[in-house]
Amino acid sequence: MVLPHIRLFVTTHLDYVHLKIDKQKTLQYLTRIIKKYSIITYRKRVYQIRKFLIFLHIDWANKINQPSEPYYLPKRIVMDDIKNTLIAFERHEFYKQIKALVI
Repeated sequence: MVLPHIRLFVTTHLDYVHLKIDKQKTLQYLTRIIKKYSIITYRKRVYQIRKFLIFLHIDWANKINQPSEPYYLPKRIVMDDIKNTLIAFERHEFYKQIKALVI
């Protein structure tokens, strides 16, 4: 069973290369989509296209490199942030609901 988004990734690639697997056209397609999508989305698409090409035993498919994972720094919320948020909404008409959401 193929998930719909994976099918979309592969079929858009195949449409671009006109159903003829070609290294140059594939590289053109990948450079086109890197400008269009975020790095995370680009990585997902490249992974699925590469996996499909490897399934078809295309020898140059292993040479397609994905960019590295972007550095992610999670936001840290401390007690002062929560208190300041509650103070900001103190006189709001839905303060009780906002407080329940924040806490």
